[in-house]
Amino acid sequence: MEQIKNFEGTPKEKLKVAILSIIGDDSVINETTQLVGGPEKIDYRTLHLLLIEGVQKYNMISEIYTEFFTNMFDFIKDVINEGIAQGVIRSDINNTIVSEVIETMMMGTVIMWIALPEKSMKERVETNINEVWEHIKN
Repeated sequence: MEQIKNFEGTPKEKLKVAILSIIGDDSVINETTQLVGGPEKIDYRTLHLLLIEGVQKYNMISEIYTEFFTNMFDFIKDVINEGIAQGVIRSDINNTIVSEVIETMMMGTVIMWIALPEKSMKERVETNINEVWEHIKN
């Protein structure tokens, strides 16, 4: 989470980085692209499936996930507020609702990437952020 918080860029770029940092690499059916640096190769599709199952079965994993998503929500809301202060995001939006929509879109993007590997995560993120951005930009 610290890597995301310390990223310098526009609010739109920060939102993209937040989503891509959840994944680590972008696998389509026959190809993998590393999205964030790291020495180890991880099958992020399997990892996310295991984590979702673990959230249902184990309180410890559920608590960690809850903390992560609370922190992610706070980060998104801070980015939205930063964009409003910079004048790049409309000031008449409800920053709490928009933050919830973006966080939900992020998780939906991850689930769709797991379920339908034909389309790359980077492409999904770009499409989804651009669509949300069209509705909130100033």
